[in-house]
Amino acid sequence: MNPNIILVVISGGTCSITPVIRNIKGLIYAFYPGQEGGQAITDVLFGKYNPSGKMPATMPKDDSQIIPISADFRNMVTKVGYRWFDSQKLAPEFAFGSGLSYTTFEYSNIRLNKSNASVGDLIEVSFDLKNTGKVPGEEVSQLYLSTDKIIPDVQMPVKQLRGFRKILLNPDETKTITFTLRPEELYIYNAETKSYMVPEGKFIVRVGGSSDQLPLRTEFKLIKAAGKADLTVKNIRTMPTFPKEGDEVTFMVSLINNGTGPIKTGDKLKIHFYVDGKEVATCISAVTSIPVGGMDFVCGQAVRNKNWIASKGNFKVTASIDMTESKDLNMHNNKCEALLTIPNGKVIPAEIAEVIK
Repeated sequence: MNPNIILVVISGGTCSITPVIRNIKGLIYAFYPGQEGGQAITDVLFGKYNPSGKMPATMPKDDSQIIPISADFRNMVTKVGYRWFDSQKLAPEFAFGSGLSYTTFEYSNIRLNKSNASVGDLIEVSFDLKNTGKVPGEEVSQLYLSTDKIIPDVQMPVKQLRGFRKILLNPDETKTITFTLRPEELYIYNAETKSYMVPEGKFIVRVGGSSDQLPLRTEFKLIKAAGKADLTVKNIRTMPTFPKEGDEVTFMVSLINNGTGPIKTGDKLKIHFYVDGKEVATCISAVTSIPVGGMDFVCGQAVRNKNWIASKGNFKVTASIDMTESKDLNMHNNKCEALLTIPNGKVIPAEIAEVIK
């Protein structure tokens, strides 16, 4: 048998390669790479490109590690992926988040901005990442969160992914990486109140390069605090969806409450819509009610009863909400931006437009 075989697996899902893994020198799991897949795989094999992909699923060793699916499919909600393997103390062939490259990375110096905090505080987790190899490479750092003793005492998965980031490092280069844990990353569902909440108690943070390789660990405690809303402005939309020249355009946006307390009827909200910096619509409401973890969709009313008229070109669309610091946990998510191209375009979030341009 040739000892230098490289196995390339092209598949839409995970396939057990346990029967052959000890007889091959390398493995590329390509999933469905598309029409340029052959060129991409060749670049990786010959070292022209340093791979940085990570497993988006858990690869079992065999069928015995896969939970039988119930007739109503309900057990697929919580008993899948790395959560299932953790709960059963199973060691998969390749864990969620696994992936190698032609260089190596070292994690060190984990720290928190607050080890004792109040419910609703932003927890910043920082650590150092170093490229310890001889070629440039990208690493996908992953943060997992676990609960220890919390109030109320709700059973949670052993760990849950709560952040990831791809970082490019040159040989011997070190960068400091910071993840921010917001209230929504700490939510549990309280069956008694039938709502989401951030519990009091102890939390454990682990950081590393895959779900089974987490060399860094730290912990923090949360104490009870008065609930406070945190409205995030997201998903600007227009009506019509694809405006043509001369159309009157109505603007809409999603309001997501990622805080620790609800928005109640009577709380006054004011949302502004701008096109290239000029205000074109507003929404003023005191009847909106948004629970913790909930969302509402609001529609702007034309300024001076005159809707914005679409014209040909590229436009920057902005939506923002007026909130005072005393009533808002996080003032940094009260605005979102998007790009609108007319004709033949629709609103695209700014972060996506930046990637695809």
